Amino acid sequence: MSLTPERREKRRKYIGSSDVPAVLGKSPWRSPMDVYLDKTLEVGEISTGATEHGSQIEKSVLQWAADELGLSLDTDQFRVADGGILSASHDALVKDKPEGVEAKTAAVFHWYPGVND
Repeated sequence: MSLTPERREKRRKYIGSSDVPAVLGKSPWRSPMDVYLDKTLEVGEISTGATEHGSQIEKSVLQWAADELGLSLDTDQFRVADGGILSASHDALVKDKPEGVEAKTAAVFHWYPGVND
């Protein structure tokens, strides 16, 4: 799911699944202070090559997963825990089932010596 400016603003009001490791001090990329600043200040989204690639191919990865798994997917979802502070932005939900699909493309563009030679 591509995050629009409206969705990004809505996410600032909640602790999302990507924030939890940082809040607990377990993320190698973000600290609890990073989450605090992200939620309280207009710091903007930090983009990297990996996030750009992931965003560009997410729709294709989800379509491939749907075809391979024989599923119908809904890719426009944002869920908030009732009365709580927790939220999740799913890449896709399986229609008519309580299941989700994440389109992760870790290391797709990473060079592995000996493998890519």
